[in-house]
Amino acid sequence: TSGPEFEILRGWLDNDGIKGKEEQLQADWKPLGRWMNAGFDKLTAQTRSVEIAQNRNGSITIAAVHRHTCRNSDMGFDNRHRYTIFPNGRIAVENRFAIDPSLPDVPRLGMAMVLPADFEKLEWFGPGPHETYCDRKAGAPVDRYTSTVTDQYVPYILPQEHGNKVDLRWLALSDAEGMGLLISGSPLFSGNASHFTPRDLIAAYHTNELEMRPEIHLHVDYMQRGLGTSSCGPDTLKKYLIEPGVYEQTYVLQPFTVGQDPGLLARAR
Repeated sequence: TSGPEFEILRGWLDNDGIKGKEEQLQADWKPLGRWMNAGFDKLTAQTRSVEIAQNRNGSITIAAVHRHTCRNSDMGFDNRHRYTIFPNGRIAVENRFAIDPSLPDVPRLGMAMVLPADFEKLEWFGPGPHETYCDRKAGAPVDRYTSTVTDQYVPYILPQEHGNKVDLRWLALSDAEGMGLLISGSPLFSGNASHFTPRDLIAAYHTNELEMRPEIHLHVDYMQRGLGTSSCGPDTLKKYLIEPGVYEQTYVLQPFTVGQDPGLLARAR
């Protein structure tokens, strides 16, 4: 297990740009070209400060400031993260992301973490049962859904992002015995769980080139960029972009054990 770590990448979508076409990897008229030109594919992290405080209620707060710079550039992201760890194992997370004004809009804004392979059961309360995006959710009723991490993969011929979920009230991953991790947001959040990383999807040009990882890669996002229709039409509408600016995100990570209902735990938070 590892993380949370800052993440802006997603598996490139055909609507972002066709990665097999060299001109679309370099042209500013495609989102993919703008992202590659900005150096989003490789960020360098620098820790500016870390502070640890013991609170009167028994909790511990860890506050960290990081600077992430883009490949071959001084441009980047100034991020502040605050983790309050309670005696019962709950972790309250506060993120503040600041995108340099000279950068283009980003494909994703959030945090990524790695969970054990046993956490295969996936439950969520939000739109479903299929994948949704901020501009592709009208046909997805809000309900409580159950699936698996493996079933989140969509075998697009050209490997792409998959399994995204928007407007989540909560999301839970658990093992066969019923032990797991609950993520509950305030306000709503986006996220997905997969056996592939965004970089796995970016590197592969055919589905059969992908090798499933045993561990689970969880994304808890402020937002993922809308899809738009740019593979053969207009780009994503402005209101569905993540443009330079300051964004704040809060959520709670909470372990649960056998016999506990993640939905009830989320309501009691």
